[in-house]
Amino acid sequence: ASLMVHLSPMPQICSDAGTTTTSRTGSGGKPQMNDKAKLGLSIAAIVLCGGFIVSYVSSSGTSADFPDGGTWTLCNACGEMQVIDPEIRGRFYDDNPSHIGQPMVCLKCKKGRLVDGKKCPINGCFYVQANQMADGRPICPVCKKPLP
Repeated sequence: ASLMVHLSPMPQICSDAGTTTTSRTGSGGKPQMNDKAKLGLSIAAIVLCGGFIVSYVSSSGTSADFPDGGTWTLCNACGEMQVIDPEIRGRFYDDNPSHIGQPMVCLKCKKGRLVDGKKCPINGCFYVQANQMADGRPICPVCKKPLP
């Protein structure tokens, strides 16, 4: 004859409460996250952060100061503001190697030289370098408005 022994779970005694419980898990019955779930969430977080970084870096090439990757310029003869991108600048110096190391000739009037600078986002003023207020914030040197 075989002897069968039936074991029932032993009740646990909580020392701080003074009551008897029949919890079968050490965590009090709360589900625990397994290692695969933790790994999956970690990978998802890394991918999400990487996406934000790529988005930020790719969008930072376009700004008010450098629209479409170009630079604001001002002709010292005709006063025309224009955007010169690296491709146009490279083509100019390829076609005019004697001008390398000198400012570009204005593409509109063909007389003046182009000065690189920035365009004020408030009033559209052209300036080469921003001024500073007493507290260090930048201001447009032409219209004196605070720059963002």
